[in-house]
Amino acid sequence: MNKFIKFCLIAATIMISIGLCIGIAVTAIGGPSLIRGLSAANSFISVPGLIGPNWGPWRLNWGWNGPWGADDINWNYLLVNGKKLDERSFTDSINSDGIRRLEMETGVGEFMILPHDGDDFEIRVSGVGDVVYRVEGGTLFVAGFDWSNRTIGGSSTKNNKMTLYVPRYMVFDHIDIEVGVGAVEMRELSAAAITAEVGVGALEMKDMWAGRLDLDGGVGYVEYRGFIDGDVEVNGSVGGIALWVQGAEEDFNYEMDTSVGSVTVGSYTLAGLSGDRYINNNADKTMSLCSSVGAIEVKFY
Repeated sequence: MNKFIKFCLIAATIMISIGLCIGIAVTAIGGPSLIRGLSAANSFISVPGLIGPNWGPWRLNWGWNGPWGADDINWNYLLVNGKKLDERSFTDSINSDGIRRLEMETGVGEFMILPHDGDDFEIRVSGVGDVVYRVEGGTLFVAGFDWSNRTIGGSSTKNNKMTLYVPRYMVFDHIDIEVGVGAVEMRELSAAAITAEVGVGALEMKDMWAGRLDLDGGVGYVEYRGFIDGDVEVNGSVGGIALWVQGAEEDFNYEMDTSVGSVTVGSYTLAGLSGDRYINNNADKTMSLCSSVGAIEVKFY
């Protein structure tokens, strides 16, 4: 590739990554809610088309028509599926019959997805903000916490916690998780396919089993430990991604590509402007590893 073109691509990647960081950070500290709140309070900010109950990805994704208004400036309560609770904690059981897929979106807080010996799912929530969950078409959707409480004068979100307990021997068709700014830990889960996208937050997956693994890392940190029975695709932007894979290095072929970042597989490292490399081990599985600015590391045990 022409060096000038590659330099331009690298510069564009860095600027896009910085823009992503700023956008997610502003969302995390309550930028959208601040605008809505000030507008509702007849303050000096007015953004036509952005104020109102039909704005925002949570409205689009989950269909929740929340109570936008001046209360958003000091949201200090827990809202579950549109219902305002008197307490800041909530527990519910979710029938597992027919559930084959799990989709989860996380805001600011601590999130855990853990196995338990029960036959059904169980969700436990504590903190302030918006939590939504439902079962639809064999998929369990879970989202929390909304950013609306992270505004001036609002309650702290550092104590926001959500734990989702999964029947221990359940094997999902697909697990799809999007991590915004929070910290997420998953343990001892199995799925034919696992897809994860991380913005500024952190995602740790321990003692996992995946038929196929797709990871997209932004500015945060992603770690996977466990067995992978199929192909792997990893795209890293600025942050770090670590894979601890059960098996041997020769179990996979490798497609590696770097811009400014680095890709390490075992003892071999492709870094900087090295470009790309293909390693053919005549294996049935292939890892595609692409790093823009950050670092991707693959180790085996």
